[in-house]
Amino acid sequence: MNLNLGQNQISDEGACTIGLSLGYCKMLQQLQLDLSSNKIGFLGGSCIGTGLSQCTLMASLQIYLYQNQIGGEGSSAISEGLSNCQHLESLKLDLSQNNTGSKGASGIQSCLKKLTKLTTLDLGFYDNNITDEGIVDLCKGLRNCKNLNQLKLYMHGNQIGDQGISSVGNCLMNFSKIIDFQFCLEDNQIQNQGLIDIAKGLSQCSQLKNLKISLPMNQIDDKGIIGFGQNLSHCSNLQSLNLDISENKITKQGYLNLDECLSSLKKLTFLKCLLSKREQLLKSRYMINCRNIKTLKLNLEFCREQEQVWHKKNALKIIRLVDLIIQLS
Repeated sequence: MNLNLGQNQISDEGACTIGLSLGYCKMLQQLQLDLSSNKIGFLGGSCIGTGLSQCTLMASLQIYLYQNQIGGEGSSAISEGLSNCQHLESLKLDLSQNNTGSKGASGIQSCLKKLTKLTTLDLGFYDNNITDEGIVDLCKGLRNCKNLNQLKLYMHGNQIGDQGISSVGNCLMNFSKIIDFQFCLEDNQIQNQGLIDIAKGLSQCSQLKNLKISLPMNQIDDKGIIGFGQNLSHCSNLQSLNLDISENKITKQGYLNLDECLSSLKKLTFLKCLLSKREQLLKSRYMINCRNIKTLKLNLEFCREQEQVWHKKNALKIIRLVDLIIQLS
């Protein structure tokens, strides 16, 4: 069942009506519910959680609630309702821009502890004032989801530091079946150790094929990116990498070491990077002589025209490159 009700000025009253109706759908196995960009608060979120708690046969669920006013209490109520949906195999929950704070992220801990059948999990909590405490608590539940083969975490625009991201790295060590991992942490407070710990976790994901790491506007320098590369080089089955480390404190030496890592990943054939200004990533002899990467996609939307020309010119030097795709918007 699909309900697309985004951008409709729905308030708590309307959300409670929807929640009550869901409570009668006890045989429901698949639901896509879009209530994004409305006026739903704590009460409406609680009602939706109550309704979901009755859908105990649910196997696939997508809930879009971004840009509401649900807060930490409402987010926790939704998580509590989901705890009853123990047949879930696929869950997408987007509570971004709801001012949930760390309480919202912490609240999902008890839910994840019970959803052990999950193979696909997609969590959106960006722009929610979440700190390390919330992410550490979330990971206490997340580490029980050992059957995951796809995990997406969108946490950009929060206040997450090394403690929080390190807890995610520790979780990854439990996920031997992970094939696809996407982690977006733009504009947080990540430093070197957090990045290194994420890479240590990734190095244990022996089945990993697709990886997206987005960490612009943090506090990472050469030490962090070198440690990241050293650990990433153990991901021998990696085939596709989407990487954004722009707007950090990385110098030519850090980029050189990362180039060496990328060129050593023999199965890596697709690489996408966002480049800004005159970043030195992909400019070394390691990349020019790279044997594995066949398709390179460069996002240059934040570069000036001269910088775009410079990046493109250098990319064309990669000897065995088959396809070069330039994205400007």
